[in-house]
Amino acid sequence: MIILRIQTRSGREKLQVEDITIQELKLKLQTLTSVVTYQQRLRSGYPPKLVTIESEKDVVSKYFQNGDIIIVECDETKEKPTTKTIKTTSTTSTTSTKNEKEIIEPPPIPQNEGNFFIRKMKDDNSCLFSAVSYIFENKNRKKASSLRELAISYIKNDPDKYNEGILGKSQKSYIESLKNPKTWGGGIELSIFAEHYKAEIIGFEIRTIREYRFGENSGYRQRGFVIFDGLHYDSIVFSFIGEQGDEEFDITLFSVDDQNAVNRALAIVKNMNKNQLYTDTNTFQLLCKQCNKIVIGEKGVVLHSKQTGHTQFDEVKK
Repeated sequence: MIILRIQTRSGREKLQVEDITIQELKLKLQTLTSVVTYQQRLRSGYPPKLVTIESEKDVVSKYFQNGDIIIVECDETKEKPTTKTIKTTSTTSTTSTKNEKEIIEPPPIPQNEGNFFIRKMKDDNSCLFSAVSYIFENKNRKKASSLRELAISYIKNDPDKYNEGILGKSQKSYIESLKNPKTWGGGIELSIFAEHYKAEIIGFEIRTIREYRFGENSGYRQRGFVIFDGLHYDSIVFSFIGEQGDEEFDITLFSVDDQNAVNRALAIVKNMNKNQLYTDTNTFQLLCKQCNKIVIGEKGVVLHSKQTGHTQFDEVKK
């Protein structure tokens, strides 16, 4: 066990670590200082001298001893590393211009440190779009409406791929439905977002404890997690300082090789299943807010919507 003293802009923090790698240390320092890993410049000793890191896979004890003070500086001249990157294209509903950006593979999450937990999204029928936006748009939930437009653009521009057999209805009808902010998103939209962000997305379903993987085996190097309780989507994220910490410290993207991250996210799903924190959409009761009729199950909702055009429902709590 090593105790390091980290000098930040707001004071000095104690950091207690096992003999982890420099890469893992930098991830912790990013949480403490808000200086991203690739711009960190570390000084230590007296007088403080720049620490030359030979390899980020080296263990911390190679460079630091118990009680050392580490000063974290920000080198803004350093840009994101270009190793293990993938060229991506951005497609929006307003332009067909292709914008290239780099995807950086995240470092692995430490085995037994920090916490995975659920970041809640607003219950407004756009929760899937908000959850994905939170993961891929720097924790910005407000881009949910933009992601609706993005999904519509993908569907409209590829009628062969997104045909009636895939959509379950005509492309025109599906797009019109998706334009309605009261319409939920699902697997089709998650597959689109996986392609757009060049990342794997795992959707966990609480009732069945199943993993639905979108973008799997596509060569992507990062992944995000969403969780579905039968009616609502949220994001599963990680933080060294836990759920009560500021959202800016949430880590939302993980390496596709990081099975530890998957296992820890799955543990949350299993615990929620054990406590029956889900809605069975085959048997639940919903109240139509437009005519006060109670319908049973997802099929009942679909049938009622087709017959009446009503789209606003609330679950009847038992």
